[in-house]
Amino acid sequence: MILMLAWLPALVCAAPALEDVHLDNPIYQSLLSGKVHLAGVPIRFEPPSLRDDQPPNDQQTALRTVAGSDAKAGDLLRDSISAPFILKVRDLPTNGTTLVRMVDLWFVVHADLDALDPALAESAAAPEKPVEAGNMRFTSVKVSADDLKANQLGDPVSENTPARKQWYIHMAGRLLDRIQVEATDRIIATRSTDVLVIASRTAGTLGKDGPLGNRWHTIERKGGQESLSEARPYEGGAGYVAIQRYKPRPDALLVEAHFAFTEPIPWFQGAPILRSKIGLVAQDRIRSLRRDLAKR
Repeated sequence: MILMLAWLPALVCAAPALEDVHLDNPIYQSLLSGKVHLAGVPIRFEPPSLRDDQPPNDQQTALRTVAGSDAKAGDLLRDSISAPFILKVRDLPTNGTTLVRMVDLWFVVHADLDALDPALAESAAAPEKPVEAGNMRFTSVKVSADDLKANQLGDPVSENTPARKQWYIHMAGRLLDRIQVEATDRIIATRSTDVLVIASRTAGTLGKDGPLGNRWHTIERKGGQESLSEARPYEGGAGYVAIQRYKPRPDALLVEAHFAFTEPIPWFQGAPILRSKIGLVAQDRIRSLRRDLAKR
């Protein structure tokens, strides 16, 4: 989620398609239908709050429902770097060895949807600098065609259309100076007239080994030196970001993110340490995104 928010200003416009183009986004559809499982638990998200065919009055009602009142909806719509956001975090019951954290996020940016689209997203570079917030650091690298072939991940570019793009990235994160985690995600972006959806899922066919492996380590210290423990497999996560045109305010876009990720109990012994950082990270990335959009 953090890296997706960082990429948004780099996405360039493609011709809008019909709303049912999102049916051609298998990751997104699997998240809406509950077909994705993490730690043995089915993950199901609701669809975005706004639709292409939704009249402005209905969109106002939908935003009021998200915000909780007309006054709070008006506050969300403020054209300000510091305008509020709505964040909800919850846990799903699992087998006890791995937690599943669920994150729901809503906020508004002021930009033109036609400037944020998946047309060139598959070739857009990852953020030039690592993303850092809340004593955590994240980097991402787009997976090359040769690496995709070597790991039997296919050729996503050959399946691209003007309204549907897909690519893979390998992400690495350093969490609170205690955990090093890596994962390779498949990402599919689809665009209809008023909604851009970017859905992601960790590539479950990859093990913990190799340059694209899904793995985690504890960061160990001895004598002033750091080292990594033996790699353990990491299941990763899944989710989607929807950027939606808000018709009552043509300059406003409602950004809605829904994600789930696994957190092995040994990371923090089940304590909500990582969970407590999500709000801080969200605020940092949202404000950074708004600044980038304002410059552009």
